[in-house]
Amino acid sequence: MDQFLKTRRQDTMIDRRTFLVSIPAAGLGLGMARAQQSARTGMFSGRSNHDTTGTAILEGRTLTLGDDFVLDRAPDPIVGLGRDGRWDPNTYMGELMQKRGRQVYTLPDGIDAADYNEAYIWCRAADVPLGIAPLS
Repeated sequence: MDQFLKTRRQDTMIDRRTFLVSIPAAGLGLGMARAQQSARTGMFSGRSNHDTTGTAILEGRTLTLGDDFVLDRAPDPIVGLGRDGRWDPNTYMGELMQKRGRQVYTLPDGIDAADYNEAYIWCRAADVPLGIAPLS
């Protein structure tokens, strides 16, 4: 009888250890699934008589302009986010690196990407949008 209880106790301990180790692993899997689902994409369209085209991808704290990105011209283009047709200057991520091709920008600290549904190319000099990409 003592041997039976001892064996049963060991089996229970192994089951508990396995269970406790599997909980964080399951949570990690869910976190990764959420991260993969959090990428939002959109296509730029020009504003203020400018031609702006190409892909925008917002994933986590990173905004990527795709290989297909093109801006025709502008004296002072900058990159940021907005919501429902309103540019938010607090989301400023930097000057546009180039007028064509892939480029990557990082959101400023304290900005939650979930609060925004548009990527912007903004003209700082004229204070007008050059292109907006609705993100979904």
